[in-house]
Amino acid sequence: PTTPYWPMDNIVGATPTMMRTAATTSSQWGRQTIIAPATSDSPDPGASKAGVSMDWKTFTAQLLTSLTGWQPAVPVYWSQHNYKDVKYEDPAATSRAKQTIDLLYAKNWKGGGDRNLWLTEGGYNLGSTWTDPAARDAQAAKIQKSFTAMRTLPEVVMWTQHAINDIPGNSFKSG
Repeated sequence: PTTPYWPMDNIVGATPTMMRTAATTSSQWGRQTIIAPATSDSPDPGASKAGVSMDWKTFTAQLLTSLTGWQPAVPVYWSQHNYKDVKYEDPAATSRAKQTIDLLYAKNWKGGGDRNLWLTEGGYNLGSTWTDPAARDAQAAKIQKSFTAMRTLPEVVMWTQHAINDIPGNSFKSG
């Protein structure tokens, strides 16, 4: 759930239900690993805006609490999107990714048998400036800096870039 865009009514209750359903279905049909919940690292605590009633950190902490004691039948690895870490060039030690890892330890998450973090989507959106070579160079530098920083966190096992630039009418140009 990307909390800025989804209905927030009972989101912390609905998400574990979705995760449990996915794991149960997977255990019955091939035992594929689940990568969830794929939440965004936005908005930050204290940066709420109209229509958004929960920041990423509160959501993650409450979700982890609601999953206490769950032992899925298949590995369920924790996933997060890290756009803000890329945008603000946050160092690994204070990044939202590291804060999420710290929550995984604090809440004793072991859905996949570990506390690894899969950064399943990230980037820096150029929007209408995507054709500007200087803006693209700055974007590339931010992406490289984030990748390099996340490599220093042993719990980050995957870092991916959201790179949909060729769909007509799509104004999201993140890489």
